[in-house]
Amino acid sequence: HMHQKGNGPSVCLDVKNFTGKSRPELIIQAGGNCGMFPMEYLRWFNRVITFEPDPINFNCLIKNCNAPNELTAVMGVLGNNAGEMVPVRRSKKNIGATHVSKAPPTFHSLTFTIDSLNLKPDVIHLDIEGYELQALKGAAKTLKNHNPVLICEIKSDMRFLVWEFIKRYGYKETAVLSNGDFVFEKRG
Repeated sequence: HMHQKGNGPSVCLDVKNFTGKSRPELIIQAGGNCGMFPMEYLRWFNRVITFEPDPINFNCLIKNCNAPNELTAVMGVLGNNAGEMVPVRRSKKNIGATHVSKAPPTFHSLTFTIDSLNLKPDVIHLDIEGYELQALKGAAKTLKNHNPVLICEIKSDMRFLVWEFIKRYGYKETAVLSNGDFVFEKRG
């Protein structure tokens, strides 16, 4: 679907172009789902690290992505506190809408922070169904020290909080992608 009817390939190319590099080194992507975006990003980045909490989606991601040296897939959630187990709920209608939720969980998932990875990403792309602010809080040191381009799907009720948080690190919204994700870049 992504390649025949969706705008995924053009979104991934647009994201790469925001780096200003012909072949950026690293993208950290969360919301790996069944591997469509991670595999497309491998066309444009040397390395992709993707996070997906849903065990069913994660197994599909592993089977769909055959690039063991360039792709690191982690079954887990990006958040603010590494090592926590958080409740996650699977959507019955949309496999891409698995989300951290206080509602009765479908399962629990381990949380990682971007800062704990100790990496210098060119891009951080978050499509994590309303948990973007927590993931960004867990990336504060990375945002401050490495200035990655940020791509975020942001639910309308979280926009102000996300914008206020990343503004502290000098980020400004510079574009909206064709899929509705916001692009933030550090402008000096």
